[in-house]
Amino acid sequence: MRRHSKRSAKAMSSSASGRPKRRGAAVATAASTNAARDSLSIGKSPGQNQYLLHKDPDIIRYTILAIITALAYLPTLSNEFVWDDEIFNDALQVQSLDGIRDIWTKPGTIPNELHYWPMVYTSFWLDCRLFGGNNPVASHAVNVAIHIVNSCLVDVTLKRIGLSANVAYLSAIIFALHPVHVESVAWAIERKDTLSALFYFGALLRNPMVSTKAFRPNNCCKSLLGAAPSLILYALAMLTKSSVVSLPAVLLLLVWFMRGKIRRCEFIYSLPFFIAGAAIAIYDIVQMGIAADKMNFGYTFLQRIMIASRAVCFYLWKVVWPTHLSMIYPLWYLSHNKVLWWSSVLVVGSALLLLFLMRHQWGRGPLVGLLFFGMTVGPMLGLIDYSYMLYSFVADRYQYLAMLGPIAVLSSLVVHGCRKTDGSVLPFDATTKEETPDRFLKLLCLLSLALGLSTHRQCYAYRNNETFFGYSIRQNDAQLNAWHHLGVLYSKNGKPEEAVKCNKKALDLLNNRKAEGDVVNTMYQQMAQILYNNAGNTLREELNRSEEAVEIFGEAVKNLPKSSTMWTLLGDSYSQDNGIGNDEEATRHYKIATSLDPSYAIAWGHMGSAYARLGNYEEAVKAFKACLDLNPQNTFSRMNLATVYIVQGFQEKAVNEYRAILAYEPDNVIAKERMQNSLGAIAKKRRRGETIEKK
Repeated sequence: MRRHSKRSAKAMSSSASGRPKRRGAAVATAASTNAARDSLSIGKSPGQNQYLLHKDPDIIRYTILAIITALAYLPTLSNEFVWDDEIFNDALQVQSLDGIRDIWTKPGTIPNELHYWPMVYTSFWLDCRLFGGNNPVASHAVNVAIHIVNSCLVDVTLKRIGLSANVAYLSAIIFALHPVHVESVAWAIERKDTLSALFYFGALLRNPMVSTKAFRPNNCCKSLLGAAPSLILYALAMLTKSSVVSLPAVLLLLVWFMRGKIRRCEFIYSLPFFIAGAAIAIYDIVQMGIAADKMNFGYTFLQRIMIASRAVCFYLWKVVWPTHLSMIYPLWYLSHNKVLWWSSVLVVGSALLLLFLMRHQWGRGPLVGLLFFGMTVGPMLGLIDYSYMLYSFVADRYQYLAMLGPIAVLSSLVVHGCRKTDGSVLPFDATTKEETPDRFLKLLCLLSLALGLSTHRQCYAYRNNETFFGYSIRQNDAQLNAWHHLGVLYSKNGKPEEAVKCNKKALDLLNNRKAEGDVVNTMYQQMAQILYNNAGNTLREELNRSEEAVEIFGEAVKNLPKSSTMWTLLGDSYSQDNGIGNDEEATRHYKIATSLDPSYAIAWGHMGSAYARLGNYEEAVKAFKACLDLNPQNTFSRMNLATVYIVQGFQEKAVNEYRAILAYEPDNVIAKERMQNSLGAIAKKRRRGETIEKK
């Protein structure tokens, strides 16, 4: 047996070094397969020296995995829905029985959902049917169950590509219990991560290329037909979350890992996956209206490379040292610590180059692990614009699937460290003398306990919205997005004073960033308008402190001089309608707003109301008509226009406006009553023989 082991090691060494072998093709193929497997998993020892886990049936190992994962995530069953869980909570398509049709056929109709991801909303629709409406316990339980299945599939997938049972199971344990995954599991709306990963693993396992056995398609058409189950699962993954678009490239990467080359037939076999992925991704982008010209933060190509490199370093560090986790990480300053930015680019580039050059000595595994990570998390690295870049460049949920690559590499290192080697210092050397099961099992238990306790504790941060945003702020006081959303929460809960404080804190952070030149102008405008609007309107409408609202919006128009919205809100703060009572000053600001944006119907409507209160009815009519030309179903302005007509004595014109309202709002009681009053006034005039309208 020892002679056999030595010959195997020698054959693998010869294969890795690229030296020609003089043995038969069968021996060469076997050696090549072993080398590919051992390049990441460090190989298997002779049959008598197996770890205990090798002998355990899969059902026992998976049962243990399920139990410890369920215990780690047990607090999630007591958690409420948080933050944007309201997207599916409030969606009529999810709540109604026939909404399933709209989920699939009417993209863009779900409020606040920018993507076409019908599969995840179908799962929420099923939750409502099975568990009776919005049930946080059921939603969280389903997320945990999917995550447990994914963790078991990690073990199956890694063994399928040739890794040892110990490496595969350790990777599954880390994947199941890693605290970074809490965001994807404990946050109900993030089911898109777990569910897309479920279909992703299914697509990999159903693909004939993902096997240590050589892929030999005898008939091209028949082989492509055999890819149908894998292709369907890939399409479902894309319809759950389109960031899994890289799966076709990952298929080829795994082929190279297992066999050391990619043949023409494998390129052809993967072609339908590339076509399907590109089609769904393009449809998602175009249909949801988030093409580059509509979501452009203005970063240069070099800045995007710096952002992507730093994000990769950030994610990999969180895999190794998962502390100070947060739901909303601070938006990084591009002008701060430029040494760190360039160091990130240097580290990532050097790591890729080193692993490529050392692939014969260390095996292909480390390089494949890093490339898998980069391919999978690539769509969320900032190389292309996406909406969350308004708040942060990184999020734990983005590496839910991607971190499997570095986890597998780290697991291989751990398994290697649990062996008694012959003095070799190379972590991916396959030469071993014997293995020590006790050392591995003890380490497995300690690692499971440490990760499980950390994950268990992290779940409590998702208890409710207040703990959710409060935890983020405790992690970093400079998280303006957390302050903003905490302010929104306080406003909803009837705490306007606290809401104003939170919005002012967020504004201070944002304006400081602008002063330091660390925020893109488009991004600043979007975020500043939201914060000024929330702070000023809370002061004016809920606290009746219009003077302070004037100060807030006065600051807003200084920082956003071309924002017609801010000029309109400043005019509202001056008006007699919930303002300080100066309609003349209000009309001045409304005029500025309409000159900046003549298509802003709200400004025209509010201007008409201010002119009407001032008694300038001719200007009021002009303003109301301008508003209604832009928005014919603006009931507020049409009702006010009818009132002005009545004051002017034009009863028939008023009746026409009321009829227009009833055409699209037939149940509008006020319009019906006022129309009857106007018709009565017209009838009286006719009986008296008076002219109906003033000349």
